[in-house]
Amino acid sequence: WDAESVGRDSGRKAAGASHGGFIIQSSQGDTMRCGRLIVATGYAKEASPGNMQGIEHTVGYGEHSMDLDVYENRSVLILGMGNTAFETADYLGAVTSYIHLASRTGVPRWAWETHYVGDLRALNDDVVDTYLLKSLDVLGGGVDFGDGTVALVRRPDPITGRESTCLEPPHHAQALKDVAAGKLDNTPRFGH
Repeated sequence: WDAESVGRDSGRKAAGASHGGFIIQSSQGDTMRCGRLIVATGYAKEASPGNMQGIEHTVGYGEHSMDLDVYENRSVLILGMGNTAFETADYLGAVTSYIHLASRTGVPRWAWETHYVGDLRALNDDVVDTYLLKSLDVLGGGVDFGDGTVALVRRPDPITGRESTCLEPPHHAQALKDVAAGKLDNTPRFGH
């Protein structure tokens, strides 16, 4: 049930009772009325490292597909190490071939250490076991999202040919573009 619009109820009688609260309209046309409305969807604004080169290649949390077939045997990079990032990694972990969690700090802030409910709670840290048991490939990696030290680039997988988004230093991204354009010699060196 996804809410498409929320408005104030004028207090008119509906089904014999005056609500005077909220009217929620779904995208399917269903209507729900309530006296109290609690919005528990996380922060009011989705955090996005807007200065990061290549951020336009990413899919935000509110836009990513919940269809697990989309992620079957794919590599997934999750930017962030909060509750939402870990919930997403846990959800996708059974079908992906590789999950990488990255954040500015490189480590999660644990709520049991900080006593802040917004930090990673034990309820959402099940995916840490997969890292400790070598199923989650990477947990960590300090990423400075705005100073040009890393970039997100789109490139085809050399085996499958499917385009994917990769996290790497920007000079690697430029080197890949130069090789593709024939500007750099890509001949293996030293017999490799």
